[in-house]
Amino acid sequence: MPFPTDGHLLPGHGRAEKSEKRTRLAEMLEGGQIATLDVDAGPGPTGSPVMGIELVTGVRLAIMAAFDQNSRYKIRLIFRLMPARAIWTPEDVRRSRFGRPAEEYDPDPKVATMQRRVEGEVIRGLIQQVEPTPWGGEAMAMELRNGGRLSLAAGVTEEGRRADIIWDYRDPPRRRIIRP
Repeated sequence: MPFPTDGHLLPGHGRAEKSEKRTRLAEMLEGGQIATLDVDAGPGPTGSPVMGIELVTGVRLAIMAAFDQNSRYKIRLIFRLMPARAIWTPEDVRRSRFGRPAEEYDPDPKVATMQRRVEGEVIRGLIQQVEPTPWGGEAMAMELRNGGRLSLAAGVTEEGRRADIIWDYRDPPRRRIIRP
């Protein structure tokens, strides 16, 4: 059952928040280079943390999680694509071209490590997991050109009251060259 903080974002509750269609999402993201990736742990519009990805072109993607009663998933990933900005400040251009300065990385070491590895990479493809996760959530993965994979899943917080994003970045497998 959805919680009061999620109700207005679900279909059938007045202003329904609808996620981007997966085919449109794939068309907009595949082949795009990631300029920045940010994670906001505070509750976003759906009550879950928000992950933001900005491409070099200026297109931005916000990823959230929300409870859903109208699909086979109990918890869904919500994607919101935002078009490129019409006005770019010199700071925006610098960050898009050269990345962020070291002092601007997230204080959480796990997030900062993911930011360093993902920023500057090209999205090769999106993989949608058809079956729900063991807890009933939706899952998706972004394959990057370097062979790495950013996995995203919708889950529930430990207290079970809010939707949550579960993310994991895997480095590409290393090849070992053995010389006789």
